[in-house]
Amino acid sequence: MSSFRRVAGVVLTAVVAVTVGYRLDTAVAATRTVFIVDNEFRPDSLDALVGDTVRWNNDTAERHKLTAESGLLFPSPEYFSAELTPGATYERRFTQAGTYRYRCELHNMTGVIRVLDSNGGPTPTSTTSTTSKSSTTTEPTTTTTEPTTTTTTGVLSPPVLDSSPSTSTSTSTTGGDAAPDGGIQPAKSVSGYWMLSADGRVFGFGSAAKLGESVGSLPGRVDLVATPSGAGYWVLTEAGHVYPFGDAKFHGAPAAVPAGDRYVSLAATPDGAGYWVFSAKGRVVPFGTAQSFGDLSAIPLNGRILDSVATPSGQGYWMVGSDGGIFSFGDARFFGSMGATRLNKPVTSMVPDPDGTGYWLVASDGGIFAFQAPFYGSMGSTRLNKPITAMVGGPGGYLMVGEDGGIFSLGTIPFYGSLGNNPPGSPIVAVAVSR
Repeated sequence: MSSFRRVAGVVLTAVVAVTVGYRLDTAVAATRTVFIVDNEFRPDSLDALVGDTVRWNNDTAERHKLTAESGLLFPSPEYFSAELTPGATYERRFTQAGTYRYRCELHNMTGVIRVLDSNGGPTPTSTTSTTSKSSTTTEPTTTTTEPTTTTTTGVLSPPVLDSSPSTSTSTSTTGGDAAPDGGIQPAKSVSGYWMLSADGRVFGFGSAAKLGESVGSLPGRVDLVATPSGAGYWVLTEAGHVYPFGDAKFHGAPAAVPAGDRYVSLAATPDGAGYWVFSAKGRVVPFGTAQSFGDLSAIPLNGRILDSVATPSGQGYWMVGSDGGIFSFGDARFFGSMGATRLNKPVTSMVPDPDGTGYWLVASDGGIFAFQAPFYGSMGSTRLNKPITAMVGGPGGYLMVGEDGGIFSLGTIPFYGSLGNNPPGSPIVAVAVSR
């Protein structure tokens, strides 16, 4: 793979702006989900459209009481109040544009729902957005196999938390992309990176040129994946829409997922001739030359799937859950997981070591867990302005990004800039490297 990236899906909307050659869907009512995990709302800031329903899932073992803050749209706290026992859900349909703030009365948790009209603005207007799907939708492959492994009770390379954000001098054997004979050819150094915000805006740093963005009335951008050449990228939405830019080719898009599920991640084949789309419940849908090696759609999960990565050969993939559980398919090797360990914060991303052996997991607090991969440091003991949502790896290090666009470069990956001093209006949900 020419790039490894992460995505923690969050749900937000955008303003109207259509890239030449691609049109966005006319807004339709949808259900958007806020997960309560480890006593925090994920995401804690969510955009929806008028007519959408927001569902809160209590994925903790504790009781939570949601209460609206008093204000113009909330004449009294009772206007929006719900008590959620462990495993319970609460839904509310929003019919008026505006900003809705809420909290948990039992814990130090706050959140906000920003409801936009169908044109992406908070004030209703008679103007409507144009559009239809950007391309043909293909039926998903339904082949399912059991995962080769799930979790292990032992940690093969002990996870260590280090608060130092400084560059490490550690070195490791590097490799990365699949060679024509099936081996691993040396990985190219990182020359830049892109960030994707939940409303579809793309920010380029270093050599990573902005090639287009899918900003529009369709909410919920969740992933950005670079092409092998670094001259293009795909953007995925939670509804399963795939938008190609630069030299990225469109190979298809999945059908709608069942209620309660959403698409969270995309992984490309080494040559860019195919890709897989993954859902929060472990569903895998291949397109182009990508093959199905099985999925988790029929298996109850302890934590929802947040990220996926293809192997360098393209003959397998990993999925990682919010509980740190690792699921290996095809030729993806299992090196350990955090599935049986109580974590301070949920895992948000997984990045394979470019040498083809081992991988790293990162939690939302910046804690790093290394499995047969070098440890270059972490942000686990440092107070962050916003949670870590994405991570990428490269020769000699890895790079984390927060919801506010802050970049933490550990090891030898160069720092090309960040949005930390000028956070975007919507959270950053994905990062990909250019080589």
